[in-house]
Amino acid sequence: LYGCYENLVGGHLSDALQDVSGGVAETVNVAKFLLNGAAASSHLLFNNLKEAFDNEALIVAAIAVVLFAVDRFISAKTKDEIEQTLDCGLVKGHAYAVTAVRYVELDAKTNSFRFHLPCFSVQLLKTPLVSLSLQLHVNLFRNPHFSPLLGQHARIRMIRLQNPWGEKEWNGPWSDNSKEWEQVTESQKTSLGITVDEDGEFWMPWNSFIRYFTDISLCQMFNTSIFSRSKRYHEEIFYGEWTTNGAKSGAPNDFAGGCLNFSATFCNNPQYLFNVSEPGEVMLALTQKEPNEGVKRRDPYVTIGIHVMKVEENRVHRVHQAMAPAGTSDYASARSVFLHLRDVPAGRYIALPTTFAPREQSVFMLRIYSEHKIYPRVLLKHAPSKGIFGCRQVNSITRVTIVAVFLEQTKEVNAYCILQTGKDKVRTSSIKGRNQVSWNEQFIFHRASTSRDFSLELWDDCLLTRDKLISRTSFTAPVDNDTREVQLKLTDTYGKSVGNLRLILATFDDPMYL
Repeated sequence: LYGCYENLVGGHLSDALQDVSGGVAETVNVAKFLLNGAAASSHLLFNNLKEAFDNEALIVAAIAVVLFAVDRFISAKTKDEIEQTLDCGLVKGHAYAVTAVRYVELDAKTNSFRFHLPCFSVQLLKTPLVSLSLQLHVNLFRNPHFSPLLGQHARIRMIRLQNPWGEKEWNGPWSDNSKEWEQVTESQKTSLGITVDEDGEFWMPWNSFIRYFTDISLCQMFNTSIFSRSKRYHEEIFYGEWTTNGAKSGAPNDFAGGCLNFSATFCNNPQYLFNVSEPGEVMLALTQKEPNEGVKRRDPYVTIGIHVMKVEENRVHRVHQAMAPAGTSDYASARSVFLHLRDVPAGRYIALPTTFAPREQSVFMLRIYSEHKIYPRVLLKHAPSKGIFGCRQVNSITRVTIVAVFLEQTKEVNAYCILQTGKDKVRTSSIKGRNQVSWNEQFIFHRASTSRDFSLELWDDCLLTRDKLISRTSFTAPVDNDTREVQLKLTDTYGKSVGNLRLILATFDDPMYL
């Protein structure tokens, strides 16, 4: 794989984990993850790491040799400093295996009010009993380990690491022989494997961990077995290539368009469509081939990333303009990048594996994992080759966005729309509301004429009885190479006004414009 042993020196932790396991590798930059709200992001990162560890992921943490970590800057200028031991006992540029991620229960009996005595003052002790009780209550809630349900002290987030050298352990709070362990019962110490041996394995409080460690590499092996009782994921694997095919930049057969910064060519990248029928997780792992696999010389990787966008509910051809983003991975000059989308709303999506710059060429593998079947497939065709009846060339395109309906009634409805033109018929999702129901759902139509008529029906989705027709209307979408908003007046079958429907129409005479 690497040609010679010399090429094994250095490299990325995530690559090593992927080589020995065949799993899906991901690297998390701690400082970058914590940028958007340190407290909330720290809690999310801990839970993500705990979930991955509970699912038997391989996890390794490291302190970068040039390090900016929350409130300190540590740099390594020489080779000797790369594996320098810090005052806290940790080693820079060193990989630590994560061997446990868990909450540690604290013993309320041995950990009493003594940790809050500094909060008391002479003036406080002279206050009436009621006021004293109130201030005591406030001071308790200031304690980060306090839980009003579980008692004064509940639990602390902890992580256990192992130094492969078997020595030089963490010597800060919660190290092997620190006084903090007096807050934990003997039975818990036994279950946690607390020893004072210099065995290279030690516990750290989570806040100290994210203060010092800069990078976390995970390698997850998603359960795809149909015979397993544990949580199962659906896996799809695609092999593709970023290639220009010898064509000019932006040509239809150019599949190396670069990242979203290059808007003119971005959609020339390979495209993979998938459908999300119910909200859930979708994970995408992009791996590029080693430039000189099996050769002694190692060349740098191409910078790669993944972009996912939400598209029209009925799209079956390639997209030609970037649409609403659903998620973007970090771009990295690495073998693999990973994108984890959580609580993805129902709808249709397109994933684009890309290089950072246009016209960079490489071979890749794309793996997609999901909780539910999403039926991904590669998109190759740019537009239908013929019209509806197979005798006329498609020469225009229309996008209809059903935005919202504004009703005059106050009764709650479970509304949906049916949109039809010729033989094409589509339906929005059912959404409950009273005076207003918003969809913001888009639909795409190719056609071979300069104008097209649409019929639109608004229905109330009745779960136990037949659906009720609220209104029926129609409109025309001429090819005017423009995007415009349309307000349709709605009436019932007796001609009585029931409200208004808001649409956005985009029509162009180039079937590959949208």
